[in-house]
Order: sequence, then C-alpha cells, then structure tokens
Amino acid sequence: MVLKDPRKMFALFEGFSLFALLCVLLLVFSVSLSTGASLMLVLIGFSPTIITIISCILIYEESSHRRVILWFLPIILAGLFFYIATAQDFLRSNLEIGTLIGLNIAISLLYLTIFFLLIKLLFSEKKEKKKSIKKYVSSIEDKSKAMNYVIGRVYSQYHGGSKELRELITIPSEWYNEFNEAKSKEETLKLVIRIENRFKKLLHTEKEVFHDKIGKLKNLKRKKDGSEKIINVLIDNDNDPVRDYFEGAVAFCEKAREQLI
Repeated sequence: MVLKDPRKMFALFEGFSLFALLCVLLLVFSVSLSTGASLMLVLIGFSPTIITIISCILIYEESSHRRVILWFLPIILAGLFFYIATAQDFLRSNLEIGTLIGLNIAISLLYLTIFFLLIKLLFSEKKEKKKSIKKYVSSIEDKSKAMNYVIGRVYSQYHGGSKELRELITIPSEWYNEFNEAKSKEETLKLVIRIENRFKKLLHTEKEVFHDKIGKLKNLKRKKDGSEKIINVLIDNDNDPVRDYFEGAVAFCEKAREQLI
C-alpha cells in the first residue's frame, strides 16, 4: 500500500487514533456498567491513555525526534495519575490505582507500538518511492543522451541534416538538467511529460516533423518521400541499440509518471 497524498497519510493515522480512542471509551462504559462505578471516575482512571492518544494526533506531523518523546508519555502520565489519585482521599478510596496504572501503561504502549509501525511502514514506502523516482530520472537522462548521440550521427551534416532539423527531435540538456532544480513532484512531473512527448515525436514520420527539410537528406536508408517513422530511420542507420534506447526511455518516463501522479 502506497499513499501518495500526505493528507491521506494523516487521515489514516487520525482514523486509527480515533478508532483507538473509541475503543477506550467503550472500555470505560463497559467497566462502569459491569462494576457499577461512576462513569466519571472510570473516565478519570483511563485519562492517561486518552491523553496519550490525543497527544499522538497532535504531534503526528512533528519530526521523528520529537515523536520519540511519545514513548515516555505513558510512564509520565501514569506517574502523574498516581500522584494525583493518592493525594485525593476520594480518588484513593474509589479507584484501584495500581490496576488502573498497569492497564493504562499496557493499552498506551500497545497503541504506540501500532502507531510507530504505521509510521515506519508509510514513511519507508515514501522513502523507497523517492529512490525509485530518482533512479527513473537518472535513466531518462542516460537514454536522452544516448538518443541525442544517435540523432546527431544519423541526421549529421554529412547526411544532409542541420542543427535546426536535429533540434526538432533531440532532448535539450537543459530539460534533464532541470530535474536537479525541481522543488516539487509537480515540477518533476512536468519535466518528465515534456521529455516523454519529445521521445514520442520520433513515432511520427519525417515529413510530419521535418516538413521541407527532408529534401536535403542523403546517404541514408530511408524513404525519400519522408513517409517513414523517424525512429525507424534512426534504427536502420545506426549501429547502436537504438530501439532499446527508445523503448527504455519511454518506459522509464511512464514509470516515473506513475510514481509522481
């Protein structure tokens, strides 16, 4: 399971915490009904666990160092509860303080264990996703450079090509260099789509892309009327594995898009 939207990630934690809180409240009602104890007294008895759950909701988006403090919260709250309960005659005489402290610590630690397991799961997936995107972007850059070299050789000046003609289908270095400057997934996605569209331009015919510039092309294995797809001309006139470059580039663009959307 991969949650792409941080809001959905928070919703998951919030939903889990609210469910845990509901379970504690149901436990409070059950204890009150089964023992005949005052609902308010039982609520006070389980207040350390309730405060722990609420604290987790509030501190979820804090740094990992600050979230570690939550592990100490059940002990601190249990100690505070013990101090207040033993200091009040009414509470001391109506509450099983020792039992309640044990239950609060056990329930809170169980909740925190699940809480941190969810954090580890979701944030590790997010980290792996970033690594995957970085790998795909690096591969796109490599394939772009390889295809540019092929285009430069096939549509060289010797074959009647020109700089203007080559610029219609090459991937400008500024495009893939901008990946390093992208500050958001949206910016990275736009760059991937732009490069992918340029690669897919190779699926068009020479006539569709180059127009009247095809008249100067020579010494190439191609249809003179320009009705052949550019990618096929590149494959037929270069010794490199051009098809692998092209299909790999398109595939990496698609995978990067899937991770970024």
